[in-house]
Formats: sequence, C-alpha cells, structure tokens
Amino acid sequence: MKEELQYQRDYSAYDYLPCQRDHLIQTKENENVSQVFKLMLDNDISSIPVMNREKSESNVDKCIGIVDKLDIVSFVLHSCSGFDLSSFNGQIEASNNLKLNTAKDIMGVSFRNPFFPVDKKTSLFQVMQIMIQQKIHRIPMIDEKGTILTIVTQFQVVKTLSQNIQQFAFAKDSISQLNLGSRSVYTIHMTKPCIEAFDLIRKKQVSGVAVVNEDGFLVGNLSSSDLKHIGFQGEKIGRLLQPIEMYVQLERDNIPLYCVREEDSLSSAIQKMIETNSHRLYIINSEKIPIGVVSLVDILKCFVSHLSIE
Repeated sequence: MKEELQYQRDYSAYDYLPCQRDHLIQTKENENVSQVFKLMLDNDISSIPVMNREKSESNVDKCIGIVDKLDIVSFVLHSCSGFDLSSFNGQIEASNNLKLNTAKDIMGVSFRNPFFPVDKKTSLFQVMQIMIQQKIHRIPMIDEKGTILTIVTQFQVVKTLSQNIQQFAFAKDSISQLNLGSRSVYTIHMTKPCIEAFDLIRKKQVSGVAVVNEDGFLVGNLSSSDLKHIGFQGEKIGRLLQPIEMYVQLERDNIPLYCVREEDSLSSAIQKMIETNSHRLYIINSEKIPIGVVSLVDILKCFVSHLSIE
C-alpha cells in the first residue's frame, strides 16, 4: 500500500498515465460545430481541445478551452428549440445551426467541465483531488509555455488504478460496505422520445440516464455519446423524436452488462467498468430495478479518501 501511495504522490500524471501525446486531436476555434462533432466521432473521443494561435506568445497554438459531448448535446437541444422537428423544413433549419456556429461558440456551454489546465509535473494524486474538488471529468496538462501536451481523463486514472488493484485492501470491500456511489438515479421510460432523455442529461449535467420499462426494470442506458445517431451534420436530427426503444439497443430480457449489485466488490465494479468502457454502472436490486449509480468520480473519491488516511 505504501508503494502505491508513493507513486501516486511522487510521479506526475503525465509520466505515469497512458495519455495521447504525439498526435493530440484538436480543433481551431473557428471550426464549425459540424466538423468538431465529426472529429470527435471519427476519433472516438469524448472531448477536444480548442486552439487559438493569436492568444499564444510564441508561434504555437494555445488551448483556450475544451468542447465535450455534453456541450454538443446542450447546443443541439438549443438549436432544436423553436423548430418543428417533425417537418422536413424544421429539421433543415435546426441542423443548419451546426454549420453556422463554431467551436468557440459552444465551448463550455454545458457548464459541466470548466477549463482547468495544470502543469505537467502535477502528481497523479493531485490530479485525482482536482477532479473531485473542481468537479471536472478531464484535465489538460501543459508545459511551462502553456502548450497543451495531453488531456487526462477520469477513465484513464481509474483504468491505471485497476492495473494495480490487488495492492489496495479496501478494493475487496463491497459497494454497500464502502457506501459507494449515489442511491438516487435518473431514469426515463423506454417509450419516451429521445429528445426528452437528452434534455434530462443536459438539465442534470450527467453523462447518461437509465432506461426502464413499464415495470421499472433497467433495460438500457442512453448517454451523451448516443447523440451520434443524428449524424455529425444533423442530417438525421429528426430521430430525436423517436422513442428511445427505437433509437438505442435495449436489453429487454438480460441484465445489462453495465450493472452491479450492492454486494459486489469495488474491484469487480472497476473491472466491469473497464471491460464495458462505461463511465457509470447502475446498482440494481434483485428485481432488476435501478436503485443507484456508481460513477468514475465516485471511485476516485473512494481511493482519495482511503489513501489520505494511509
């Protein structure tokens, strides 16, 4: 345990984490939203740094902010307001906003992930603390000139912790013993139109919501990533009016992979999160009804709490 705590306090997150460095995907501040969305979809990334050369003291582009998928969701919902998405003309007018607005226009519009760059020497433990205290999902790491080197995400941190999970004795404890996660969960019925689910995501500033059937059983999850089904140019924006059960694949008979029970251990929950590439796991009871949710930041809080005692 002491060795694990030592590397988290002494090693920088930049040196220790397997972050993207050589070819960091980025966009210009004047790039239209449609192209920004395409870059994110093509590269399967949840966020993208926005660059502006004029704000840099050297002849190097400077990062002035980040656009993430929840920013895209918030912007698309705003673009749809006032238009009749059931009509062809309404769909065209709403989708045109993706071409008329830029990365700078939508940067941080969700108010969920403030731009909080840190020095590349910042330790892994400090990064975990900042993510918790500032309520941010990703942190840009910069050098002494302010040049962005990489972006550290909560998922990368949790994945790195999972590789040494056997070193943490508390990881054997159950979700219930650790009081891990929240015992409230946002749900939406599978027959509701998708636009209502995305609006719930925007209002509650979460990355996803649980989809339930008429009995309240968990049958799926709809996240900000699922906005991809409208197309990067919004050419299929009318799909937002479809029922959720037609928009995303649901598990009507089986228990979804992204579920845990209160008796499951922290280590098994983390392993499931990594295997399913999920940013949240729903806690279900014996009747398959969601009673809580475990997020990435919940796991970070658990580690920081226990390691701070050591």
